[in-house]
Amino acid sequence: MESQDELYGQAVWLAETEEHLSMTTLQRLLLIGYNRASRLMDSMIANGLVERYEKENGIGYRRVMPNK
Repeated sequence: MESQDELYGQAVWLAETEEHLSMTTLQRLLLIGYNRASRLMDSMIANGLVERYEKENGIGYRRVMPNK
């Protein structure tokens, strides 16, 4: 069983405060590398917090889902 990343709570907080969330946002604000940001993003997608990748005007982001 894989343990949850200690930064997951902070990543969720970022998702809740932003309309869109990108890998770069996670990397810059949490001061982490791409692989860790990717795992955090995958966990949030699996938990229904953000949608899968979208591209608009050449910029990639994930839309944050409204609170249920």
